[in-house]
Amino acid sequence: MRSMTKNRTLFTAKAANGTSAVLINTSSYRNTLFSIFAATSSTGTIKIKGSNEETPAFSSAASASNMWDYVAIVNLQTHTETAGDTGVAFAASTGVEIVEANINAYRWMTVELSGYSAGAFTVVACQSNNQ
Repeated sequence: MRSMTKNRTLFTAKAANGTSAVLINTSSYRNTLFSIFAATSSTGTIKIKGSNEETPAFSSAASASNMWDYVAIVNLQTHTETAGDTGVAFAASTGVEIVEANINAYRWMTVELSGYSAGAFTVVACQSNNQ
């Protein structure tokens, strides 16, 4: 039987570069899906951040005392893996991309919007276990 969480919203119509203040605790789940919606000819890149720190500061630079990194993702439509540093890029487009993050032993995750120049981005996450 599969157990799933309710969707958690990380961005709602985000229209500027930045990192979400919402942290998702992934320590009890095997899978985390991120649904990314780009509205109205959006341009920008969504990247997933992960950390095993007790209290990561995702909006600060990664360092020896604040260890986090961008997480590789798999597009569930194409089954294409994308490096975490690359993220999901939109160029004057509107659409939905659903990706699964490789959460292997991460404790916390969130998302970042970078390279923003137009439109608005909404991101929600759902977690599950396959049992």
